[in-house]
Amino acid sequence: MAATKTPAVALRLGRTTSQIRYVPALPIALILYRAQFTDALQLIGPKPERLAECKHELARAMLACRGLKILDKALTPAVKRKRMLQQVKKLRAVEVSIWNERLIREVKRERAKLENEADKIVVRQGSPRKRKSKRRAVLRAHDLLADFGVRPPGLSRDGPWHRLATILLGNLDADLFEYLRDYRCPGRRRRARRRA
Repeated sequence: MAATKTPAVALRLGRTTSQIRYVPALPIALILYRAQFTDALQLIGPKPERLAECKHELARAMLACRGLKILDKALTPAVKRKRMLQQVKKLRAVEVSIWNERLIREVKRERAKLENEADKIVVRQGSPRKRKSKRRAVLRAHDLLADFGVRPPGLSRDGPWHRLATILLGNLDADLFEYLRDYRCPGRRRRARRRA
């Protein structure tokens, strides 16, 4: 079997690891996101000779950005620490109500473990962290417009770069202008801090 350059996605569908099928990304993206896919292609406006390559790159970008949304929903260190401290509080309440010495020792040991784990979690102060899926959508939209578009992407809220990034993200109401600006001017935030 000859190696192909088309990107592939593994589909498990209840199979073991030896039975995984690899399916090209383009059909999956077309099935799942047909309307957004055609809107994105119209925004990019690729030349006819590069249309097939653009479709494959667009499919990969859509699947990658939407896959990263799952990682964005992971617990932050602050939430993890807060939940651990809530468990510690519950274990303290249990300690008071237990009369069995052996059970009290086990509860105290478990409480001490949780307190140590909670103390190890570093919680940074400041603004909420940037979302990886939004960052990736902005990056991939810029790359698609730069590689296949008619003109380079411009920095505006209603421009093609912002619209394509929202399509890749899957949320047409998302405001990604801060991410666009951070990508275009990476040292902007550091310079502003030095002036203050």
